[in-house]
Amino acid sequence: MSTWEGIFGGGRSGSPYQPGVFYPAIQLNTFTTAMPVNRDYITPFQPRSIITVGEIGYKRVNYTAGNIYVGIYDFAGNLLTDCAVDATTTAGLHAVSTTPVPLDAGEWYWIAINASSGVVGGDAAVSSDPEPQDWYATRNMLGYAVDVGFNPLLGTSKLSAYKARSNAALPSTQTMTGWTPDTFTPFIGVIGV
Repeated sequence: MSTWEGIFGGGRSGSPYQPGVFYPAIQLNTFTTAMPVNRDYITPFQPRSIITVGEIGYKRVNYTAGNIYVGIYDFAGNLLTDCAVDATTTAGLHAVSTTPVPLDAGEWYWIAINASSGVVGGDAAVSSDPEPQDWYATRNMLGYAVDVGFNPLLGTSKLSAYKARSNAALPSTQTMTGWTPDTFTPFIGVIGV
């Protein structure tokens, strides 16, 4: 195992996740675009090995006040995490604690976020992004992210989707139909215990 893999759990061979390391669902080119408010955003991901998630991380791009709710849903739309709201106004990577939740290798999950103000960073990641899926997987990635060229779960080249909803705690279940694919993808991921 190389030093990179030993430290960051990189690669696509089922390398174990290292505790305390942030693994983004999608490795975006930039993080400066602010996420639209009052929407539940979901991004699909598939862990490459078993991981117990203890925190969900996201990129905050400014100091404006706002409540951020994050969580993980199983593929059927059942909320698996019990995250507190994050109202801290410091810009940078934020980690929101959750009741530890194990995720299985090779299963599809949705990572979700909702914000009351435009403070969550992301990117307009679409099929024109130059780095293919295999390039991402050799970096500090959460797992087998969907290919930038086409997202079979959303039926589009877009990596995330949203539903309009007032800012509040994520619902315990989500109907996994009726989502609007979007060019915006939040910079969000997990930290294992």
